[in-house]
Amino acid sequence: MHTTPEERLFLEKVGLKIAQLREQKEWSRQQLADMADIDIAMLIQIEQGACDVDLWDMDKLHKSLGVDSGKFFAVL
Repeated sequence: MHTTPEERLFLEKVGLKIAQLREQKEWSRQQLADMADIDIAMLIQIEQGACDVDLWDMDKLHKSLGVDSGKFFAVL
């Protein structure tokens, strides 16, 4: 799948926000991956903006981080 520069920038912003929220809670990547029931390698790629994240994984991440998805995307 080809990603446009705009899509790449969006994915990078999403990944950065997830990393910031995780770090605010002082959680390791492994802790968040376990809580969200996603693979650690996938979480690393998401935080780096290196992959498309599906809605199910985003929902699991939001719930694990205790953040409403609407509020999350509103600040991007």
